[in-house]
Amino acid sequence: MQHLLSGPTRSTTERLGDKRYAVAGERAYAIGTADGWFPALGTQIAGEMGGVWAPPIKLLTGYWFDLDGAWLPPARRFMSGAGYIQLDLPQLDGLEITRLEFSPDNLPVLLVALTLRNGGDQPRRCGLSMQARSQLMATYPRTTTTPTAETLNAQAEMVTPLTDEIVDNLLLFSIEFSEHLEATEATFEGRRTVINGLDVTVEVFRKDGDMYLRCRSILSPKPREISLTVPHTP
Repeated sequence: MQHLLSGPTRSTTERLGDKRYAVAGERAYAIGTADGWFPALGTQIAGEMGGVWAPPIKLLTGYWFDLDGAWLPPARRFMSGAGYIQLDLPQLDGLEITRLEFSPDNLPVLLVALTLRNGGDQPRRCGLSMQARSQLMATYPRTTTTPTAETLNAQAEMVTPLTDEIVDNLLLFSIEFSEHLEATEATFEGRRTVINGLDVTVEVFRKDGDMYLRCRSILSPKPREISLTVPHTP
C-alpha cells in the first residue's frame, strides 16, 4: 500500500503522546494520539471521540499489536501525508517496525499496514497478533444532551445486570495476561476500556508482590480486585 501514497509529508518526534491525529476518508476515520495509542479523547461524548468510526457509528475503541508476547511500544516518530499517517516504532531485537493508516474514499474502511523489516542477515520467525476492541455506539446522543450518552449506556447495561459472576467471567482473560504482566502494567494502568460492551474502568496494580486488576463500572461502583497471578501447582 505504501508505494501508492505520495506527495508532501510532515513529521515530528516531540511529545507524541500529547498530540492528536486524525486519518479520514469520506465514510470512515480514526482518531488517536501521535504515539499510536487510543486514549479517552473528546468532550461531545466525553472520552469516547477517539477510535475508529464509520459515521454515524463508532466501530472500535482502538487496536493494538503483540509481537512475541509483548505489546508494541509507543511510536518514536509520527508522519502525516496526503490522506494517510505513518508511525515509526522503536526497533525490537533488530526489527524495524512501521504502522500506516489510510481510509479510502467511498468505503467505510480503515486500512492498517504493519511492516516488519529484518535488519539482520539471518531469517527471523516472529509471533504477531492483533487485538481490536469493539465498541458500537452512535454519534448521538452526547454528554450535553438529555438524555446523555452515559445515561443510555447505563440503561443498556441494566438489561443484563452486572453481577459479580458476570464480572468474574469477563475477567477470565487475566490468565492470558499473566504471561505479559510487565507490559500490561506499563501499558494499560489507569486506562479506560470497554469489555464486551460494558463500560468498565480497569487499573492494574501490585499488592504484596502480586499483580491485580481493580475493576469499577457504572453499575458496580465499588471496586473489585481480581488476582492476575496464576497459582503455582505442586
